Amino acid sequence: MGEARLLDPDDVARQAAQDLGAEMDPGLPACVQNILTHSPSSDPGSLINADSLGAFIVATARAGVRIIADLRENLAPPGHALVQRRLQREMGIDEGMSPDHDTVIDTIVETLIHAHGNATNDN
Repeated sequence: MGEARLLDPDDVARQAAQDLGAEMDPGLPACVQNILTHSPSSDPGSLINADSLGAFIVATARAGVRIIADLRENLAPPGHALVQRRLQREMGIDEGMSPDHDTVIDTIVETLIHAHGNATNDN
């Protein structure tokens, strides 16, 4: 069995923005794409001046991919609740603190779990 492909945090952010667009703001996919175009992953500080919800989606996707990579070494596959708790903690969000942030985190986790399953099944 080969090693699983790494998830691309930009693809996770794009997919989550697409999923969230109908529910939260139809402009989210374009906003997230603009942030990704103007803030390379090597410069996380550049997210500070971006649209706050779009920047939160991008930052959460990047953190989520790191969490999945850490967990996949110990668990196969990592569970939704575990990933969600770790991501909430890393992003500094208490459950129920903000419905928008909860929705974004839940969508990112769903996207990560689905993408992680596809990445490990593609080998």
